[in-house]
Amino acid sequence: MVLQRERPLPIWGWADPGEEVTVKFGGTTVTGKADERGKWKVELPAMKADGKSDRMIVRGKNTIELEDILIGEVWVASGQSNMEKPLGPSAHQVPCQDWQEEVAAADYPQIRLLEMPPEEAAAPATDADCDWLPCSPETIMLQRGRGAGYSACAYFVARKLHRELKVPIGMIAASVGGTRCEPWTPGGDGRLYNGMIAPVTPLAIRGAIWYQGESNVGDGLGYANRMKALIEGWRKAWGYEFPFYFVQIAP
Repeated sequence: MVLQRERPLPIWGWADPGEEVTVKFGGTTVTGKADERGKWKVELPAMKADGKSDRMIVRGKNTIELEDILIGEVWVASGQSNMEKPLGPSAHQVPCQDWQEEVAAADYPQIRLLEMPPEEAAAPATDADCDWLPCSPETIMLQRGRGAGYSACAYFVARKLHRELKVPIGMIAASVGGTRCEPWTPGGDGRLYNGMIAPVTPLAIRGAIWYQGESNVGDGLGYANRMKALIEGWRKAWGYEFPFYFVQIAP
């Protein structure tokens, strides 16, 4: 996985109520205590990206060790089918141009890919069944969710950032084809936000990219207001301002 550089790093989890939990990472040790519901959260200090992987040890009544963690840039990539489109061919999408060559060249061990499963929820979820994977020709084409591989748009942005910034990149893909922007907005009808975005909102990120709009066609002025609500809602959920780049494709 990748953790966001130069920002305080929240680490959270679950334990027995009142259980003391210690987190050790990057030469720093912090301790917290689970609340009456068994939830705990600690904060590691901001760290620099040095390209070296490290191990995190979480210790309470039991011990969890997380291997191969990098410090770099973390981004969220969301939207509908334009963001969901993989590099290669799928049942509903044509492949990217020169996709065989692009797949063969997708060997970037310091780019880590996470794809959120396509889940809806009535209330904000706190967990998700998914894994961080180093970017390789094999992982970029793994069958995930409803698609046929990792988001091409998310991958190309991650590759550009990695090449230009020369730091590890963590890219979180959370997209579902054919969806309007309203279900991705916190509150109200935000069932996709609840299921796919809320679980990662405790994680420190650098920013977000968004590729959506066809399903809101015919309501251009209304879409502008809805996007404002989505962006402000995400920033409020994370608790700070961050860049939010998006493609305006609703006429």
